Amino acid sequence: MQTETKVSVAVDVDAQDVFVLVLTTKNQINAEICGRTIINWVDSAVAKYKRTSIEIKRNDDIIGLVRENVKDEKYCVVVYGDTPLLQQETIEQALSFAATYGHKVVQLSRGWVFDMEDLKGETPEIKPAVCPNLEEVDFTIAYNYQQVATITTYARQRINEAHMQNGVQITDPYNVYIDVDAKIGAGTKIGPGVVLRGACDIGKNCRITNYVEIKKSKIGDGTKISHMTYVGDAEVGSNCNLGCGIVFCNYDGKNKHKTIVGNNCFIGSNCNLVAPVTIGDNAFVAAGSTITQDVPADALALARARQAIKEGWVSAKNSQESE
Repeated sequence: MQTETKVSVAVDVDAQDVFVLVLTTKNQINAEICGRTIINWVDSAVAKYKRTSIEIKRNDDIIGLVRENVKDEKYCVVVYGDTPLLQQETIEQALSFAATYGHKVVQLSRGWVFDMEDLKGETPEIKPAVCPNLEEVDFTIAYNYQQVATITTYARQRINEAHMQNGVQITDPYNVYIDVDAKIGAGTKIGPGVVLRGACDIGKNCRITNYVEIKKSKIGDGTKISHMTYVGDAEVGSNCNLGCGIVFCNYDGKNKHKTIVGNNCFIGSNCNLVAPVTIGDNAFVAAGSTITQDVPADALALARARQAIKEGWVSAKNSQESE
C-alpha cells in the first residue's frame, strides 16, 4: 500500500460530490454513549453527506455494494456503524487526501474512500493508498461493553475539552459527565461529580457545585445550584439560588412533568418541588418545604410540619424499658 508524503495544496471536496455507506451488522451493539446511541454517533459524523445504512454479512462484496448504491457522486466513503468516535473532520481529511493526490482508493483504519470514476466498467485492481495522520482513535470498534466503556471515556473527554475551550471551568474533567447535546455558557463553573443529561441548556456565569444532576433542563444566567441537588425537566430563571439537597420531583410513576422557577428565586436546602409546579419571580421557598402548589411572585412559601418538642421523652422511654 502507498502512503503519500509529498506536499501539495489541499483540495476540499464538496459535500454534494460525496455519498456515504454506513455498514452495520446484525449483532452490532447499540448502547448509549454520552446521550447518543452508537449508530447515532456515526450518523452525526456523516450528517452533511447523502448516505444510507446497509446491514452486511461476512462475505458481502463491498465494491458491489458501492456500485449498487452510488449513482452520480464522485466519491463514496464507506464507514462502519460500530465506530462511534468517528468525526466529520476525519472523513473530510480522507476525502481531501484522495482529491489532492488523485488516489482512486484510500484506505482508512476501518473503511475506505473510493473515486467512483475508477469503479466504472470492470472491477479494477485495488491498490489503496493509506491516508496518513488520521485520528486513529476514531476507528475504535464497539464490539463489547468493555470497549463501550473505553469509547465513552474518549467521548466524554472530547465533550469536556470542547466546553473548556469555550470558557467553561470544569474543576475535575475526569469526574464530570456531560451529554453531547448539552449547552453551557461561558464563565460557568462545573464542580466534580456533576451529571448533565440530555439537551440541557446552562446559561453564562452559573455555578454548578459538586454532585449535581441536571436532566433536560434550562438554567438561566448567573444561577447557582448547590451540591446533591437534582433538577429534571425544568426551566430555572436567572440569578436563582438553589440550596443543597433539592429534588425536582418530575415523575409521577407514569409521566414526566415540568417545573418552572422564575428569576431571582431562592429555594432553600432539602426542598421538594413536586411537578407540575411554578415558582414566581423573586419568590422564597423555605428550607425543608415540599411544594405542591404554585408559588406567586414575591411570596414566601413554607410547607413543613410544625416542630414539636417533648421534654424528658428519652429518659422516660429508657425508664420504661428498664422496668
